[in-house]
Amino acid sequence: MRSAAAYAPGHVTGFFHIDDTASDPLHRGSLGAGFSIEAGVTTQVSLVEISPTDPLAAPGSQSLRTQICINGASRPDAAVSQEIVDRFLHRISQGEALPLDARLRASLLSVEHHVRVPESSGFGSSGAAALSLAYALNGLFGQPFSLTECGQIAHLAEITCGTGLGTVIGTFIGGCEIRIQPGAPGIGSVKTFDSGTRSTAVFVVYGPLPTKALLADEQVRARVNAAGRRSVERLLESPSVEEFLVLARDFAEGSGLISERVRTTLDLFDAEGIPASMLMFGEGVFTLIERERVPLVRRLVDRSVHDAEVLISRVEAHGGRVVRED
Repeated sequence: MRSAAAYAPGHVTGFFHIDDTASDPLHRGSLGAGFSIEAGVTTQVSLVEISPTDPLAAPGSQSLRTQICINGASRPDAAVSQEIVDRFLHRISQGEALPLDARLRASLLSVEHHVRVPESSGFGSSGAAALSLAYALNGLFGQPFSLTECGQIAHLAEITCGTGLGTVIGTFIGGCEIRIQPGAPGIGSVKTFDSGTRSTAVFVVYGPLPTKALLADEQVRARVNAAGRRSVERLLESPSVEEFLVLARDFAEGSGLISERVRTTLDLFDAEGIPASMLMFGEGVFTLIERERVPLVRRLVDRSVHDAEVLISRVEAHGGRVVRED
């Protein structure tokens, strides 16, 4: 059995401006700013030989059967992951790097995502899964593509499935980033800034928000676009975590998406002088603080919040990477 594994950090967006009108999907995406966190997605891929009589076999097929699991549960509905597999295999078969011979047609491609962040809640889990899967496939099949090309495959899958715009390039770069030109890795343009002493992120998460539906809502698009571009321009003038948090909060206030529970939590942080904002898109709150303040903030949350998940993770300075090839 051949296998490989790759990791991509989670990613949080503070504010953004949708820019998805380009005819080439590689040039679609978003302007905005965000940061990557150590909690993310590790994906393992394996080629498992199966008997021709096995129900999972595909006799005579020119495709490779795929089984996708997320945190141990079978997920045949994982559209982004299947899109990555299809695009990857199509690219390498076109280049004659992977003739689907009898041995491969008698194999099962096993994809196992280990997701350490809440799904559909503003942590970029889809983009991190996409990038880590593209990297893992690249490792499995002998590195036929550059890391940038893998990032482009992941970006195209997100655009095709409508699950994200700028997450892939953010998790590709790592750290704190300002996206100043939309598009996939190698096409979009990013400026990074230092997290400074505020290197730990604290999240209070109540639940998911439907990214695909929100990105398709014209009223939501109009509100975020009105505020997003101005926020990017202001952060470029003074690129710091402190300014990022202020602008992210202003953006959240103008989004019209703050729920009653999120408002209550934001008020809690405000009362303690802790700058915080809303996850985009997720029903939750985030802040970036100094490491030594984590126990204080954790006690504050534990004392006052009782119906949410609390996640604490350091800012991840580096982007996705292959972690094992067998």
